[in-house]
Amino acid sequence: MKGISKLDRESMRQNNVRMVFEAIYRGEGATRTELANRTDLSVMAVSRIVELLLEQDMIEERESEENGRLGRPAKKVYIKRESIVNVGVSLDVGGVFFGAVDPYGKLLRFEKHGLSLEGRPPEDVLRELAGLLHAFLEANGLLGIPAVGLVMPGIIDYEKGYLRLTSQLYWEDLHVADLLESYAPLPKILLENDVKARAQAEHRFGSSKGYDSSVLLTIGSGIGAGVIIDNAIYRGKDNMAGEIGHAALGLNNRMCECGRLGCVQATISEPALMHEARKVEPSIDMEGLSAAFSAGTPWAKRLLRMTAENILSVLSLLANAYAPDAIILCGSMIDRCAALRELISQAFLEEQARFLNPTFALGFSQFGPDGNIIGAATVAFNYDIDNRVVAYSQQN
Repeated sequence: MKGISKLDRESMRQNNVRMVFEAIYRGEGATRTELANRTDLSVMAVSRIVELLLEQDMIEERESEENGRLGRPAKKVYIKRESIVNVGVSLDVGGVFFGAVDPYGKLLRFEKHGLSLEGRPPEDVLRELAGLLHAFLEANGLLGIPAVGLVMPGIIDYEKGYLRLTSQLYWEDLHVADLLESYAPLPKILLENDVKARAQAEHRFGSSKGYDSSVLLTIGSGIGAGVIIDNAIYRGKDNMAGEIGHAALGLNNRMCECGRLGCVQATISEPALMHEARKVEPSIDMEGLSAAFSAGTPWAKRLLRMTAENILSVLSLLANAYAPDAIILCGSMIDRCAALRELISQAFLEEQARFLNPTFALGFSQFGPDGNIIGAATVAFNYDIDNRVVAYSQQN
């Protein structure tokens, strides 16, 4: 019982620190009394936590600029943006992308490097990546950060930093985090699926901020969903939650690269859409398809409307499975085709009756092509905060 009581006290301290930090983070400045009211903690308990966060240089306290009150204005507490910089790395077939991101999702520094993948063992590619990452961290004075978030498409064991499979890169069974850390003096590498990472970024400071539960659906070269339930990422067994790209919905009989018919990925992904469009115009791209739709070209209008309807069917599946407060759409196809966004929004408003849970909000990501980097940095940010919270609970 003594051990259980100690564990309970530690858990309570950790929860209290998280509550105060999140109240400061989301409050855009608050006095200690206001923080106590928001968290239902005593002013004394809040003050102890504020002093800890001040010591760790995570926050700053300054006089309020409010006017019209007698006496000296109360001090307010704010996140110290310049002291919390996180690094995200995104690796896919297009190369490797590095970014330094502030605690509110602002991209401060960015680099892109091409990586030759064809004919190379993945270990060689990762060795090159480790060298590039070390150089990026050193050039920006960030070698001392506790962790770096690295995102990739594929099935990933987050706890072990292990890649089970990525069909886009044709890699499998790789201890990615361990390999990178062995190739160069790097901070801890946190390997995460790109969609799950981006869902966490959307939840913290993106289009699903303020919702307790949400789903991020990405539509690009592949299809995936990231699920947030009660303000935490939902992974499911073997981290498979949201891996819907090869769910066979039977919307059509198109052949998927996996060998099955009617997969979501073979129905609504960008390659699937371009395959259909190029039956009419062999050299057309996404921008050309959008232009053809805007010009009133019958086949383009029919194709995009059919795609919007199919996407709505997938939204119905996600809404009824997870009952989220919001579903956010992102991905290259969504970013590059304004006509498709408009058609999806219109169809959603017209056909909410098909949803068992019709009350969720539908939105679109505002991160654009930087979303995966910001998602990777969010993974590092969450890890950093959790570690500081645990350290506090063990010291007090």
